[in-house]
Amino acid sequence: MERKLVVGMMVILLLTSLCTLALSINPVKAELGRLETVWVSDFLGGVSGVETCDVDIDGIMEIVASDGYNGFIHIFNGVTHEEEWKSDPFDSILSLAVGDVDSDRNTEIVFGSVWRYLYVMDAATHGIEWQSSELVTAISSIRISDVDQDGTTEIVAGSYDNGIGNDAYIYVFDGVNHVLEWTSPDLHWEIQLDVDDVDGDETKEIVCATSSGYVHVFNGVSHAEEWRSSSLEGCLHGLAIGDADGDGTKEIVVGGGAGHIYVFDGFTHVLEWVSDNQGGWIGWIQGLSIHDIDHDGTREIMAGLMTGEGMPAYGVGYIYVYDGITYELETLSDPVDQWIGMSGISISDADGDRQEELITGGSGHVCILRLPKPPSPVESLEELIQTIKSWILPYGTQNSLTSKLQDTTHLLDIGNENGAIHKLMDFISQVEALRGKKLSDVQADYLVSEAQRIIDLIEE
Repeated sequence: MERKLVVGMMVILLLTSLCTLALSINPVKAELGRLETVWVSDFLGGVSGVETCDVDIDGIMEIVASDGYNGFIHIFNGVTHEEEWKSDPFDSILSLAVGDVDSDRNTEIVFGSVWRYLYVMDAATHGIEWQSSELVTAISSIRISDVDQDGTTEIVAGSYDNGIGNDAYIYVFDGVNHVLEWTSPDLHWEIQLDVDDVDGDETKEIVCATSSGYVHVFNGVSHAEEWRSSSLEGCLHGLAIGDADGDGTKEIVVGGGAGHIYVFDGFTHVLEWVSDNQGGWIGWIQGLSIHDIDHDGTREIMAGLMTGEGMPAYGVGYIYVYDGITYELETLSDPVDQWIGMSGISISDADGDRQEELITGGSGHVCILRLPKPPSPVESLEELIQTIKSWILPYGTQNSLTSKLQDTTHLLDIGNENGAIHKLMDFISQVEALRGKKLSDVQADYLVSEAQRIIDLIEE
């Protein structure tokens, strides 16, 4: 009788531990420190766009920025930050994108001016390859993508309104012959857009957020409207698409003029989260990005917000960083430009030092913030060991798992990277053998993912 009772208790404890940890992994991770500003450009005027690319194909990245006040395109060296080139003035430039528009293997700079023209410039020679006819209203947002998946890249552009809430359209131009392929219905007020397969149906969508407070999703091939949100707050400006919470489904993340971030499931369109208003009165959320900036396997949501108690002109801009799963505020930047993020937020290793930077712009400057350095394989192994030790597992399971990871650390210490990779592959096989028995599926998925991530770090 006592033996049955003991066995029964052991079964209950095992099931309890598996069920509890199936709900939460609780990885041990290093604290994300405050984001440090490492470079601020001279005053440029309102920075309406920032992109990074190797424009002259010399092996060094450049930072391309557009001036919303004076109408200049600036190109800065990504390493020295010296200005390599500055264009003649155009009309105030309100939008910017960089990419190979016409499939000639050369990079183009695409931008829109306040006087309702769209331009394509060769990034290396700086010659204008194409200028559109006069559009109905100015272009506020640009993406370069094969949106209809016909093998030809398109320029997808969203426009401002006419000042009284009308004539805001999405335009799709063929990137080679510049034929206008589609014009959307009038969406009213300013449009910010992005292009991605948000619902996993293998067809790209055009997703846009409007200043009138709606999110729209259009099919990239048929142009049918697939979804429209309910009315949110006004001045929706920031927009990002990505799998923020790592559940295999992309999210649509938008920010508004009352200082809130909205996260929608890209497939079901369920509203998953609405942020608090950070710091009191906020001008509005300018830019958004989704990226694993601290290399811990969990993506973060970066948001450019301006906080203050008075009028927007007296506000202070910050980059806020939220955990993509828990939505907890992880950190924020030092105070930077007003309207920070109005250019969008770019994540890139612009200076080639193997450490990514956050590059963005505000009311007057391009700003570069240093992101955390990727952890070494040994540091990642130690964090994984500590995570496993924090779990309640059946007898002997912890020691069995952590011993393989400790052996891997030793192999790395003596310079045997191939041996370390083989040991991690053995670890993955062991985890799969324990799946559903001594490890839950959630635990096993996490361990396999982390082991593979460490393998990738070793192979870099």
